[in-house]
Amino acid sequence: MSRVLVRNAGDPEQVRAAETREVIERRQAREDLRAVMATPAGRRVIWRILNRGQAYVSAYRTDARDTARALGWSEHAVMLREDLIAHCLDLYVQMRVENDPEYEPDTTGDTP
Repeated sequence: MSRVLVRNAGDPEQVRAAETREVIERRQAREDLRAVMATPAGRRVIWRILNRGQAYVSAYRTDARDTARALGWSEHAVMLREDLIAHCLDLYVQMRVENDPEYEPDTTGDTP
């Protein structure tokens, strides 16, 4: 869902204010994500969301409607996973270690 950031794109004041709001909102989103991931309970909740959203498996099914539904969930889970990797990789790896017995962190630093 998109929203209107400025009423008049030709007004430098409105553009500057919108840019400031965007920076503040992005920073708040990063801080919120780190705060949730900072606790074991938060990491468990995020782990459940990622698994329910099928962030680690294919969302394709034999039925087109089931596939569409699964892809919707998967898209959100993948976006969340990307945000976790971008903003709190250390906590993302910790969550994977705590919850996925098959996960082994990449010690070469190539991929999470």
